[in-house]
Amino acid sequence: MRLKMLLVIWLTGFLVMTVSAKKLPDIAPGEWYAIPHSQLVNIPKKPKVAGSWTGFSAITGAWSGGAFDTQHQQLIIWGGGHRDYSGNELYGFSLHSLSWKRLSNAAKNVDEKGKLSVTGYYPDGSPRARHTYNTVQYLAEQNLFCAFGAAAMFPLSQHMLPNTDCYDLTDKRWLRLPPVMVGGYGISSTSAYDPKSGYIYSLGSGGGSALVSYKPLARKWLSVTGELPGWISYDYTAVISSKPHWYVLVGNKETRFIDLQNPDKGLQVLKTKGDTEIEQFANVGLSVHQPTGLLVAWHNGAEVYTLNLETKIWKKHSAKGYGKEKAVPKALQNGTFGRFRYSEQYDIFILVNSVNKPVFLYRLAE
Repeated sequence: MRLKMLLVIWLTGFLVMTVSAKKLPDIAPGEWYAIPHSQLVNIPKKPKVAGSWTGFSAITGAWSGGAFDTQHQQLIIWGGGHRDYSGNELYGFSLHSLSWKRLSNAAKNVDEKGKLSVTGYYPDGSPRARHTYNTVQYLAEQNLFCAFGAAAMFPLSQHMLPNTDCYDLTDKRWLRLPPVMVGGYGISSTSAYDPKSGYIYSLGSGGGSALVSYKPLARKWLSVTGELPGWISYDYTAVISSKPHWYVLVGNKETRFIDLQNPDKGLQVLKTKGDTEIEQFANVGLSVHQPTGLLVAWHNGAEVYTLNLETKIWKKHSAKGYGKEKAVPKALQNGTFGRFRYSEQYDIFILVNSVNKPVFLYRLAE
């Protein structure tokens, strides 16, 4: 019996090692790869949560985003909110194992009548499910997955709150950090992580918006710009470029930027040329290819767009599917937000666009 138990333990360990040793296929530049059997909907033991009209698919479908965990090489997604989905659990897709893992448990009491909705929290103190838009980012030094501001929360969707809610991936618990400064949050507000400084930048939406920054080690918010004139659209996705050091917005039929070295100039329009049709779409997938500094955008289908900020030229890259299936991703109606991210370790882009579709990888064409 003892020998049998030892054999089972040895085999179990071998299987875990085998899964963790999965390798990416040889994806050529300009190719999309649909990872087999990677649909999130197939994850075992999905939580049963109350009050959800749309259901599990709202994790991606209900105006929800994601962030890339550079320490564990995983794309973390969080979404739901309104009456779509009440579950506030996190999921991560690992590039090491090419598999999903539930990173946190869903709250059991979701306060279906919304008595505590004004607080932004469930009765157990964990943050309410919400449309996460472009508000979620990963803080590398602290190993935190954070949402900067809260809107469209389950179930009433009546409040916009400055709450900064972070899940500690080391200690496996939710934290409440200093709230976002006035002007830096709102419905479909944008945020971006600056790898140069380790700061988070957040820009509110609508009227009265401003760019603010968060210093994680000091746990302190700072004003970057004053109140910006006009209306900040709900349609943007944001990234921070390194050269030049800008907070860049794409969407609403344009590309705009705030020069982080000279923020007093405010929100400026970048007059781009080339294949500018990507600017016409709302809430596109947008990331930075760190080796080249190119902005990389995706909206739907095989084509991927790059923007050279020095030449101001957008370029469309025709792509194809990898292998026999040659599958390419299709957009969700409500946008991609932060579910299209770049892994510098693997030099590859990862896209999670639906719980019912496979996870896609893309390697940038030269």
